[in-house]
Amino acid sequence: FNDQNFIIKSIFSKNVVIDKRLKEFLSPPAPEQFANFAQKIARIKNNIFLPIIIKDEVIGGLLFCSRKKKFEEEEIEILKTFTQQAGIAINNAMMYEKIQSQIRELQAAYQKLKKLDEAKSEFISIASHQLRAPLTAVKGYISMLTEGSYGKLPKTSLSPMKNVYRSNERLLNLVENLLNVSRIESGRIQMNYKQTSLENLISSVVKEMEINAQEKGIYLKFEKSSKKALPKIKIDPQKIRQVVLNLIDNAIRYTKKGGIEIKVSAKGGSASGGKIQIQISDTGEGMSKQELEKIFESFSRGVAGNRFWTEGAGLGLYIARKFVEMHKGKIWAESAGKSKGSQFYVELPME
Repeated sequence: FNDQNFIIKSIFSKNVVIDKRLKEFLSPPAPEQFANFAQKIARIKNNIFLPIIIKDEVIGGLLFCSRKKKFEEEEIEILKTFTQQAGIAINNAMMYEKIQSQIRELQAAYQKLKKLDEAKSEFISIASHQLRAPLTAVKGYISMLTEGSYGKLPKTSLSPMKNVYRSNERLLNLVENLLNVSRIESGRIQMNYKQTSLENLISSVVKEMEINAQEKGIYLKFEKSSKKALPKIKIDPQKIRQVVLNLIDNAIRYTKKGGIEIKVSAKGGSASGGKIQIQISDTGEGMSKQELEKIFESFSRGVAGNRFWTEGAGLGLYIARKFVEMHKGKIWAESAGKSKGSQFYVELPME
């Protein structure tokens, strides 16, 4: 350490060093003759070295040479302030470069994830399309078999065939949900708006889902708000039909006893700003506050969804939310807690 120059000593000690001999700052590594020659030519009378310290770490330093024999106290304070400001500027530059580097890394990671997500969506789309055709064919053949198109089936075969039909139907619904998710995430959803009676649409879905409720021994009721028919509204009937279907299907799956009640009513009149509200209430499992917060996320299922008696992939409510949002509507759920049932609401603008 003793054979090091004053700059090295200053860096280790973190102290300011003042000395008249330039060679003490430069040698080694510079030869003493060179340092003495430079001091003579530049007529240097005094030298000061100030370490640049950031967060108790020396990152460099500044050497000032003067033709005056002595540095005044005021001059030393000015140089210290200047060195501190230089340290702040260097630190900010280093932080900026670090942030820029992190941004570049995040952008690269984002692009990679984006490509993976696109590949995933493309795979889901292709796989779903490939599955839908044979599953639809299987559904058709099973229907023909149970209806006796290929001859009368033994009574002992009817129940297993119905189970096969239901299992095939679940697979078809899953495939359709996967296709919808793929279209939503890739922005390939097309909207076909028509003036539609929500009451007729809901009645159609309820009629279709009645057999599912009956098989579980629960009721499924549709109650209109008044004797007067609600006005038709401009919606994509296929999308809203899927919303109602998913909500009723979800209610049936999570209800073991009691049943489901559906209401539809006008809110705020029929003028501009008016809405039509659909309410689907069940006497099922109910949900905790934590479940309510994430129930409309993709692949989200309630705690009961992990039990043996429920089915589904957790996509129905996510698709419902997306379709409702495409209509500039609102969808939400309420529940008093576990085992206290749930209420799902959909609001769609009349205009």
